Amino acid sequence: MHKYLFIFSVLIVGICFSCGDQSLDEISTPMGEEYIDGEAGIMMIDTFSVKLSTVIRDSVRTSQSGEALVGSFNHPDFGQIHSDAVFRISSPGRINIDEDDVYDGIEFCIKYNDYFLGDTTVTHSFTIEEIESDLKDMEKDQKKDDYFYNTTRVTTKRILGEYTAVPKVTNSDTIKIPLDDDFGRELFEMLQNNDDNITVASDFYDYFKGVMLKSNRDINQSVIGYNVGDSCCIKLLYHTTLDQRIDKEVEMKVEANSIYQFNSIEVDRNGALLNGLIDQEVSISSEDTNDKCFVQAGTGIYAKIDFPGLERAEQLPALNQIIKAEIVFLPLDYTEDDFNDFPNRLFVYESNRKNYLGEVILASNNSDISYMYLYDNAVDEEEDEYYTVDITNQFVAEFLDGIYDDDFSFLIGLSSSDMASKLTTISFGGHNNADFQPKLRLYTYYY
Repeated sequence: MHKYLFIFSVLIVGICFSCGDQSLDEISTPMGEEYIDGEAGIMMIDTFSVKLSTVIRDSVRTSQSGEALVGSFNHPDFGQIHSDAVFRISSPGRINIDEDDVYDGIEFCIKYNDYFLGDTTVTHSFTIEEIESDLKDMEKDQKKDDYFYNTTRVTTKRILGEYTAVPKVTNSDTIKIPLDDDFGRELFEMLQNNDDNITVASDFYDYFKGVMLKSNRDINQSVIGYNVGDSCCIKLLYHTTLDQRIDKEVEMKVEANSIYQFNSIEVDRNGALLNGLIDQEVSISSEDTNDKCFVQAGTGIYAKIDFPGLERAEQLPALNQIIKAEIVFLPLDYTEDDFNDFPNRLFVYESNRKNYLGEVILASNNSDISYMYLYDNAVDEEEDEYYTVDITNQFVAEFLDGIYDDDFSFLIGLSSSDMASKLTTISFGGHNNADFQPKLRLYTYYY
């Protein structure tokens, strides 16, 4: 900061806020070196105060991610998190099974997808349960749209199987979980009899409404990701008894790309640092959360940045002298708690005082997304890793009329696909955190 005191003093002498009748196109025109005389230069100002807080969205769409999140995890900041996966099973259609063919067994097949959150060195357990809720009816009752959300809850009618093991999240082999033989024989006999309840898709969905992978909340210390793709299915095993034994199988695949595939995520924040995070319109200042703010996919947590320092707009340089405006966030290290690595990029959304999740912000060409990228190089030789995003377009547009609107704010979060399929977590230093303080930086010409 000290090395900028001289150029900032120059700025205070000559600065004025003069947006007048300038249009956005005029202001956005870049000024090259030919516009700067020998006495001119570029200065950076980072003394405008910002305010960080944590907010939550009422619900997060988790349908059609193709990934199942299963498990439980407890953390002093976020509370107890439980995730169950729900999906429908496709009808196998008509299968020619002879009356003399013999049932051998039934199993559920699924693969890890390399994702996890928490301690994977201890036992992980979940049950495979037949759901009782009619997903089709639930879809019709949706008030928002045709999708399902992290807040969607279903009931189950019976346990079909259970999986308990120390997870090997990098193992690409298929996990085969035995299911209840009474259930298996029931399906086998229906196929032998060409019963419409299994051979006709619409009838099958009425008969067998789907499956939930339900976390064992008493055991689990991690949330594990599973791939709900082509290899995920219920497999019916049998053999023929003619001239020689021939082993056969019938696959009933999971509807991976269906809206009926979603992750149901519950959070209990009682006693946690974020226990006040219950309403979308409530912002919890980083002052009240140990000088930290947070982002978490799956549960709908976003970091919010406001700019109270911009109320003193008369201290801003002329808009056509602004080269760049950027936000810098410094992440706090969670790796010791078995959290994820820092994501390479975050999304920045327009917002307001009610924490509305607006459009993702765009770059100066108004077509490319302006991401908040992670950088490993030092900032001013002080920080090891930091996030930064260019907000020049949004900053200049905000001040075209010369009036600061205190609604001017942004939400920082993950992509919609990450929100649906992960619990990726990151925390940033708050506005009073001396070592990890966020900054608004303006780069401007001086003459």
